[in-house]
Parts: sequence; structure tokens; C-alpha cells
Amino acid sequence: MDTTRLPWWLLAAALVYDVMPLDLIPDAVPLVGLADDVGVTGMLLLAALVAWRRRRADAAGIEGT
Repeated sequence: MDTTRLPWWLLAAALVYDVMPLDLIPDAVPLVGLADDVGVTGMLLLAALVAWRRRRADAAGIEGT
């Protein structure tokens, strides 16, 4: 099993959240509605990156990352 791939489900969650019509804060609210989309998507992408780096480090046998 290749453990160096990005977690696909986090990337899929970010994409689904961006295109979903229902939102935590509606996009009709100026700036705040779009900021919530950027924040949630950014956190999901950051989580995917961290998980990918950890998996990659584990596969290479590197500790402390």
C-alpha cells in the first residue's frame, strides 16, 4: 500500500464544501460568507498536507515530524 499519497477524503471534503449550496454562513453575507468557505477549505487542505507529510515520513522511517 502506498502511504505517500494525499488523503483523498480530505480533498474531497474540501471540494464538496465549496460547491455545496448549504453553508455554515451563507455566501450572501458580504465577506463573512466567503471567508468561512476559505477558512474551512484552508483547514481541510492543511490537514491533508499534514497527514500526507506524516505518512511520507513514516514510510521513510523519519521520526519527529
